[in-house]
Amino acid sequence: MTGENRKLIKEGLKLLSKADRKGIAALKIVSNLDGSDISVGTIGFTLAPRINAAGRLDEANVGVMLLTTASEEEAIKCAKILDGKNRERQMIEDKILNEAIEMIDSEIDIKHTNAIVLSSDKWHQGVIGIIASKIVDRYYRPAILISVNENGIGKGSARSIPNFHLYQGLSECQSYLEAFGGHKYAAGLSIRKENIAPFSERINEVAAPSLKKEDFIPKLYIDGELNVKELNFNLLKEIERLEPFGVGNPEPVFAITDAEVLYPKIVGSNHLKFKLRQGNAGADAIGFNMGEFVDRLNDEKVDVAVTPKLNEWQGTLAVQMKIKDIKFPGN
Repeated sequence: MTGENRKLIKEGLKLLSKADRKGIAALKIVSNLDGSDISVGTIGFTLAPRINAAGRLDEANVGVMLLTTASEEEAIKCAKILDGKNRERQMIEDKILNEAIEMIDSEIDIKHTNAIVLSSDKWHQGVIGIIASKIVDRYYRPAILISVNENGIGKGSARSIPNFHLYQGLSECQSYLEAFGGHKYAAGLSIRKENIAPFSERINEVAAPSLKKEDFIPKLYIDGELNVKELNFNLLKEIERLEPFGVGNPEPVFAITDAEVLYPKIVGSNHLKFKLRQGNAGADAIGFNMGEFVDRLNDEKVDVAVTPKLNEWQGTLAVQMKIKDIKFPGN
């Protein structure tokens, strides 16, 4: 998200927001984004997953039809199909993710594991790359998930962490693989079922010299410190000038320290919401998928890492903090 890429994306977002193409307009309607401006996050989490869903589960031609049709009726039809495929994809993902977590927790000594290798003949090949990414996020180790077909051939998707070069690691295990390709952070492979166990052992041996104990701890980089009273529309206007954010130009993360937490509660599907106060100044905060923290937010003050956002609710604009992490006293 730098140089000419950033400029192209900035202009492209304007075009997507206008939605002159019938397919884009229809996709925004089924995604409940009709009339809304499109951001990088909107594409990554809302629009693109719907377009990708058909190809992951079946064939990608519906997505092509959506983006090329001049017919409003056909566009809506394609968009509804993609929306349904996306819901199906989400259900399949949730099931596989839960199975993968159960396998790790019951079968793997995670403290003595450098790379996680999991396989099943029940997993859908089209979504295991997404699951591998979620496993990396959860356990912060290289993860390789393999879907084995009825002929005993496994197709695998792999994701990694900064200090382990995935492609080089797979190169040292190629005697166990039928084929592989990729780069530092992501790769794909083919492997026979009988070779999965020895491959798992070998990739862990290969990863050992590259990875130290501290490499398994995720790092969150803080750009600066803020007071709650500084969270205002002027600050958001300044941050807005840096958009669009993404790889190479990440959104800024600020630390707010020694702050009170008021009215913590869980909203939606496990999202944490509360008000953060310093002195006489307060602002709303939300932590997506952070509901497990709600019982730990008592009368003690906390430090939080946040990205300020503009939130619109029922026609009213307000500054809201998106929580990236919480540091509790003594932790």
